[in-house]
Amino acid sequence: MAVEWITNKLYIVDKVQGLILVVNLDKPYLTKSIVHKLNNPLDIVVHPKKGKIYWILESHSIMSTNMDGTDVIETIVSVGPEDQTVTRDDSTTQMFIDFTTDHLYWTENVEDHGFSGLIRRVNLNTKETETILEMANIPLAGATMINNNIYFTDLRDGRLYRKEGKTNGTFLLTTSSKSFNQDIEVPCFLLSSQSQPQLLDNPCEVDNGGCSDFCLIDSVARYRCSCPTGIQLQDTMNCDTPHNKSLVVANDTRISMITLSSSGPVIDRVLTSKPRNLKSIDVDIRENKIYWSEINLEGGAIWVLDMKTGEVEKIVWEDMLRPNSIAVDWNAQNIYWVDSSPEGKGTLEVMSLKSRKRSVLKKYDEVSKRPHKIVLDPNEKFLFVSYPVPVKEVITRMWMDGSNPYDIMTMDIRGPTQRGAQVVSSLAIDLIDKKLYWSSNDNMNHISSCDYAGENKDINNDHYDRHVETLSILNRNMFVQNLQYSADTKVMEYQEYENGDTQLSKTYTFHHLKGNIVSMRVSSVAVLENAKQPCRTLCPGKICIPTDIEPLCRCGDDDKPCKEETEQKVEVIMNHLPDSPALCNDSLCNGHGTCIQYKMTSNGSYARKCECDEGYDRPGAIRKKGPNIAISPAIAVLIVIVLIAVVVALLWWHPKLCNYPNSDKDRLRDHSSEGDDTETFQQDQQAKKLAKLAQTGIGRSYLQTKKDDSCVEQFV
Repeated sequence: MAVEWITNKLYIVDKVQGLILVVNLDKPYLTKSIVHKLNNPLDIVVHPKKGKIYWILESHSIMSTNMDGTDVIETIVSVGPEDQTVTRDDSTTQMFIDFTTDHLYWTENVEDHGFSGLIRRVNLNTKETETILEMANIPLAGATMINNNIYFTDLRDGRLYRKEGKTNGTFLLTTSSKSFNQDIEVPCFLLSSQSQPQLLDNPCEVDNGGCSDFCLIDSVARYRCSCPTGIQLQDTMNCDTPHNKSLVVANDTRISMITLSSSGPVIDRVLTSKPRNLKSIDVDIRENKIYWSEINLEGGAIWVLDMKTGEVEKIVWEDMLRPNSIAVDWNAQNIYWVDSSPEGKGTLEVMSLKSRKRSVLKKYDEVSKRPHKIVLDPNEKFLFVSYPVPVKEVITRMWMDGSNPYDIMTMDIRGPTQRGAQVVSSLAIDLIDKKLYWSSNDNMNHISSCDYAGENKDINNDHYDRHVETLSILNRNMFVQNLQYSADTKVMEYQEYENGDTQLSKTYTFHHLKGNIVSMRVSSVAVLENAKQPCRTLCPGKICIPTDIEPLCRCGDDDKPCKEETEQKVEVIMNHLPDSPALCNDSLCNGHGTCIQYKMTSNGSYARKCECDEGYDRPGAIRKKGPNIAISPAIAVLIVIVLIAVVVALLWWHPKLCNYPNSDKDRLRDHSSEGDDTETFQQDQQAKKLAKLAQTGIGRSYLQTKKDDSCVEQFV
């Protein structure tokens, strides 16, 4: 590696991926891949005055390009097959530059009746090369220059030597490395304080040169603006929206990312090595942040990595045992998690990322029914949780405040599972195609999917000879780990077609991750199109939870002043409801229900709702079946004729009858209210109930008045 000390950048050679990377040391989260497809690069040096970087390959050829990688790669020293030296397997090569003479020096070891060490140099202006030192039977490691003297180390014994100026005299300074450092057996590299002279002024010193991300020294212009890997310049200075589409993958100790929207080579980049026993990750696409949960000896914790600043922060840790799964609502800036601990906790919780207030939405008291996976769709305001029950596995859909739960999928456990009773090893949502996917952990090893209503189920069992631990999907592109044993961690991308068939399209290699993938997320800014932020200015100091009508302000569980203030507001609303504008009249609710008016909590305006009388079903509800009565066919025909006549008469005299919902969302909401009879309440009693529910967030009513004043079921 080499430090570019003028503008404070770090250049790194990645031998595994064959890359040269540049890191902004002032903003270490900014990384750019500038040179690709190299054959075993060994070392790199920088020449800020020339605006060039130089690197040496394992063949000892030396190459060069601009410091931002934009120029054509130039060969400085060419070594053909007949000239290549045989290098020791454990040898190292170090380069350094004499900036006063523009000579580049490097060490290499050749086989000549044993390994001999060489120090060679090339004139960067004329490209003439020469050997200035040969140490017979002594392989060399590191070298540097101080006051026109070259210092170098013996690779075999770690002895330090000095070659003075242009003379051939070589002096042994130490008999072994232990004489100056007891902890280092063989010093490989040498550094000098004189290797970083002030060759020029910093062109990026003021406001980073006006660049939004990278300001790099240029060989022609004084500097050039550039962007991290996978991001393009909008103009000459500002970078585009970061990471249009990316795949974030994590094992238990490291998180890496591949940018999928880049036209350049696919490069995996380590984002953080901070996690310890990581369990789950999620991506805040809007704020460009990555969250993860982990479990350690002290308990559980949730952390966040800000991709814009590189800062890492622990945001939740108190009263947390096993946060097995997390999900982020990037519209309302809330984070959800399930805490599934056999020691006593089984909760679904939420915390506002703005106010840092947290609340328990649901408690699962039975140990056998503890939730273990969670995903959500912030645009549709749906939350999905999976949990085991005896000999079954259940996936439940609910609103984002935990209300209106509906079991969209119940699966029988077939055969032994990999981890006790848990069958669903991973949950994933296609936010564009609006489908739920899950991977099986039983002996079936399949991936299944359905729509948000639990219908149109599809099972894919073609490619998985081992159970799939984690998956992610977007726009019918499915990402799963390659479960074949290999030195590198690989993720396969499958394209799913309309007929349900899948085909392998790409394979991504994460060179810096080892072992099984614990969690992964594919994200794209495409999901933000037409997405609304209903909680942007609402509920200060509270938890703002989006609902289908209006956002719900919820107090934190430990926020007593907030709860007391809420109770006072409920009393004020109840006392002033009789004086509210007269929204209700006798013509509403079809004449067979009670019209109730109440005050909205968000803007203070009034709304009305209908409560149908006993004997009149809500739209979409199913009447309870009575006892079976045997009748003859003739009587049945007569009854049908009479019923048709009654319906025609009612339509004539009561044109404002309730209409059945026929949209997809109405169909989803009808499930939880089937077979439910409604008790008639008086207007003042129902107003009191609705006002309290609207303020405290315990629940919501299920009716809303449309323009035609007919009743349409919303939610319970």
